[in-house]
Amino acid sequence: MMIWNWLVSLFLFPIRWFWLKYQECKETENLKRMIFLFIVSISGLLVFGIIFLILASYLLTNHMPLLIGVGAVLWLYAYAKDKYITKQPSEIPSVGINDQQLLEQAEKGYPVMRNILYQTTKNVAPDIGGNIPRLLPEIEMPEEHYILSNNICFYQFRLVKADMRIQYTANDLSEFKTVFQSAITMKIQSGAFPSLQMENYRDRYGNWHDSVIIDTIEDVGNMFIIQTVFASPEYAEYAHQKQLIHQSTDNDSRRFETSWNEKQ
Repeated sequence: MMIWNWLVSLFLFPIRWFWLKYQECKETENLKRMIFLFIVSISGLLVFGIIFLILASYLLTNHMPLLIGVGAVLWLYAYAKDKYITKQPSEIPSVGINDQQLLEQAEKGYPVMRNILYQTTKNVAPDIGGNIPRLLPEIEMPEEHYILSNNICFYQFRLVKADMRIQYTANDLSEFKTVFQSAITMKIQSGAFPSLQMENYRDRYGNWHDSVIIDTIEDVGNMFIIQTVFASPEYAEYAHQKQLIHQSTDNDSRRFETSWNEKQ
């Protein structure tokens, strides 16, 4: 079954490749490139199809006993897997209550977070080098809307860049994050999102966290990837640990620079 799945995946590669490239062209509204990519995809599909037909015809004509033997062995292995592995509940890892609750919270919180990001992005986009989104789906990630890690839900959104030739530095992105965070905080405090019943959170270290937090902004070439979270004790601990690691890295860099300068 693994070989069959691999062959199917290989055969469908030109189609999957087209849809991945189509998303990029759709953002830039490049119709000519869309048509070109579609023609290339069809050509690749035809080439793969012809190769598979020739190979299948050759094997069926000259190596039929070998195919039957390999097929029987693969079937036996697949049968044993289905019967003795996948049908034993004790060997299947179950989802814990906390994980299930986190997943439910992520699904429930996504529309709220999406609306917050959309409304804020319409105001902030020109200030951070992005295009103003006209419709809500324009900020959605096509695949993963959120990532669950460390008992935290990191919501993911995108913002198409106004000039894709510019590659922003880490300092630029840090400044964009500050601008974005300030805009969200001001909107929440002004009552722009009455459905959001959250207050700022103070962690056990005495630090205050906004109810909605911009965790990261990343430049991936043609767009920004924006990760956001709702404030929680888990995120406060995560942010604290990340800050400690960052401080440790900065201290190591300073010690290295000092040692290098002394040697010079």
